[in-house]
Amino acid sequence: MTIEYWPFHPVFLDSLVAPIVFDELLRIFDILEGKGYTLTDIAEILKSPTKVANYQYLWPIKTIKNISYERKYELAKYFVKLLVILRNGEPFCEKGRNLAWSRKLLSQNVSKYQKYFIDTHENKEMADLLSKLEGLLVSYAETLY
Repeated sequence: MTIEYWPFHPVFLDSLVAPIVFDELLRIFDILEGKGYTLTDIAEILKSPTKVANYQYLWPIKTIKNISYERKYELAKYFVKLLVILRNGEPFCEKGRNLAWSRKLLSQNVSKYQKYFIDTHENKEMADLLSKLEGLLVSYAETLY
């Protein structure tokens, strides 16, 4: 069974935008560093490792062959260094921690939002409802992706 995509298949669209995205990211990183921004500053602008990690799927696309190996290497270094910062020293999540928040930020946010936490033993219905909502949201996000 073949799935019909209208007007274009997503992989085809990726092949069109990948070289532009990579060139534009390199251009922006160069401008920011030229203005004195550090990689830590750039990571604070990005806020989430997901934004950087999601670009990784573009590497195998054939249309980026026009980008020189030097530029690809430069961009890959940016990505890894940003992931080190944004994933708190564990860019490839080998230990399974994948912390997007530092311990300090985690502690601050747990304290700040403590009043919203529920005890799953005392409020099982709400815990079940939130669990189902989370599952639906994750499924919806994956469908969109």
